[in-house]
Amino acid sequence: MTALSRGASGWPRGLVFDLDGTLVDSVGDIAGALNAALADHALPGLSVDEVRRLVGRGAEVTIQRALGQIGGGNRDVASVHRAFVRHYAAHPARQTVLYPGARDLIDGLLGAGHRLAICTNKPEVLTQVILDALDVTALFGAVIGESNRLPRKPDPAMLAAALDGIGVAADQGVMIGDSATDVGTARALGIPIVLVSFGYTPVPARDLGADAVIDHLSELPGVLATLAGAA
Repeated sequence: MTALSRGASGWPRGLVFDLDGTLVDSVGDIAGALNAALADHALPGLSVDEVRRLVGRGAEVTIQRALGQIGGGNRDVASVHRAFVRHYAAHPARQTVLYPGARDLIDGLLGAGHRLAICTNKPEVLTQVILDALDVTALFGAVIGESNRLPRKPDPAMLAAALDGIGVAADQGVMIGDSATDVGTARALGIPIVLVSFGYTPVPARDLGADAVIDHLSELPGVLATLAGAA
C-alpha cells in the first residue's frame, strides 16, 4: 500500500472516480457507436460482450483492437475513429446506466463528508452529457475528462487536477477505477488505488496491483476504513 501521511481524522477527504467500468456501464452506447462506425466502412459489427472485452485505454485503442479482431487491420484507424466520435456524440447516454449501488454509495460518501471528483479519459464534453443524463453532475465537485488542457491518464496530471478541483491534497486522496491505466495514474501521483472487479479490463483486476479490489460498490466504505486503519 502507498505510504502516506494520514494523521488527520476523516481520511480520505477526497475520492476520485474513473467513470466507464467504475461508476457507469456504458458499453451498450460504445458498442452502438463502434458498430455504426464499422458499418460506415463496410466492416462487420461486434456483439456487446465482444466490445466489453475491447474497451480500455481510450477509443483509439478500442478501435485498433476491434479492427484486429474482425480482420480490418489495414483500415485507417483515424477514419474509423472520426466516425465513432460522430456516432457516439449523437447518443452517448441512451443505454448508459449507473452500476448497482452507485447512487447510494455517492450519497453515503457525501453524507460522510467526503469530496468527490471524476477523472476519465472520456472526452470531457461527453462526460458532462452522461453525468447530466444520469442526474449526478451536482454530486461531483470536479469533473476532469479528456481535453486539450491535460495529458491523458496514466499521466497523473488529470488526477492531480481532479483533487485540486475539490480542494484536497494528494495525501488525502484515493482513486477508484477499474483498469491498469487507473493503477498507473494513482501510482504516478503516489495515492492509493481501489479497483472494481466488474469493469473494463482484459486483465483481472486482482492481478493489477491495486491496494484493494471490490466486487460491489457497497464494499468501498469498508475498504476505505481498512486502508485508513493500516496507515
